[in-house]
Amino acid sequence: MASRTKRVAWGMAIGGLVVAAGAAGVLVLGPRRKRPAGIQATGPLVGKAAPEIADGVEFWVNGKEAELRQLKGKAVLLFFWHPRDEGGKSLAALPHVGKLADSFERKGLVTIGLCVLDEPKEVEPTLREHGVKFRVGLDCDADVHRSYRIENVKTPYCYLVDTRGMVAWEGRPDALAESAIEACLP
Repeated sequence: MASRTKRVAWGMAIGGLVVAAGAAGVLVLGPRRKRPAGIQATGPLVGKAAPEIADGVEFWVNGKEAELRQLKGKAVLLFFWHPRDEGGKSLAALPHVGKLADSFERKGLVTIGLCVLDEPKEVEPTLREHGVKFRVGLDCDADVHRSYRIENVKTPYCYLVDTRGMVAWEGRPDALAESAIEACLP
């Protein structure tokens, strides 16, 4: 009887340590998810699974619907932008993101623009004017923007999703280094 009581006490003590360590973020169960080499990134979503985008997008321009779950195995660049954001920052970033998309498409990068607008006719001329070829989803009710916390950081903003569907990098488009994209490619 005494040995059973000791085993239960030890089990409870070890269980308590496991819970405490897990709550403190110390205990890692299973294989450790590593960020691809060469990427220095911080942000609330870095290292977490990228939220799905397809369910929140009402219209697609320049291509068919995109679902992140179907793009596993490919690196994905999500570019959140708005044609009328403060100071025209998104329009200024479009050529840079378009160049990255063109440069890395052959290597396996999928680039997707996400814009809070409800009228494709308003976005299409802007895309043509800036030579944008990547597909753009119109997030009319801003569901996708909220899931990526864009209301906190404002547009333009990018998320680089690695081949496992994890956010590897987030930040302003002009801060996205080609080496970060290279590190995420299959």
